[in-house]
Amino acid sequence: MDHRWSSVVRGAVAWGVEAEHRNVTYVHQSPKHYGLATSQPFSSFEHSEADAYYDTFDGQKKARDQVVWLIKKGDAIFSTAPKHASIRLCRKFGRNDPRVFKTLLVSSDHDQAAQRLVDVPEGLCFLLSGILNAYSCLASRTDIPITYDFTNIPEKDLTRPRPGRRRSSYFMVYFEIEIHLGEDRNIEVRVTCNGKQMKKITTQL
Repeated sequence: MDHRWSSVVRGAVAWGVEAEHRNVTYVHQSPKHYGLATSQPFSSFEHSEADAYYDTFDGQKKARDQVVWLIKKGDAIFSTAPKHASIRLCRKFGRNDPRVFKTLLVSSDHDQAAQRLVDVPEGLCFLLSGILNAYSCLASRTDIPITYDFTNIPEKDLTRPRPGRRRSSYFMVYFEIEIHLGEDRNIEVRVTCNGKQMKKITTQL
């Protein structure tokens, strides 16, 4: 048998197997819930009075610190593309008000995704060994503030001024927050307004 040709054939087969593995799509599960803490129009069926407040701009009753879970624990994450989700939000401000805002990015590995931020467990730890100072923690929660600046948005891109409840007229701006979760568990957060990217961060929760 000609071993030179045998080597060529074996090499061809090996390369083919390797190429086949490179094209395989792997599926992982999201290790946590990922969401954003927002205010929502108040509903007596969905919200607690403990979270209620009246918007100083439009006078409507709202519920503060309600978590919208964009990616759920156990959601499929494909190796070929990150898991993507987004939400459309609104901010209000007076003509002379600061236009820098903050939204809380929340993650939780608890099995149940609570709606109220205060109901999302912050962590429960048990001492396993006092000698080794070893702990086991369950249901950990991580919060990261996402800060974004709308100061340079032209007034023409805002809503028309509206009469305020207890103050002068105010503006509204609509924007989107997108999150992308990769198989490496890195989270990319983007804040966009009128198609323009206002903020982008990458972190791991």
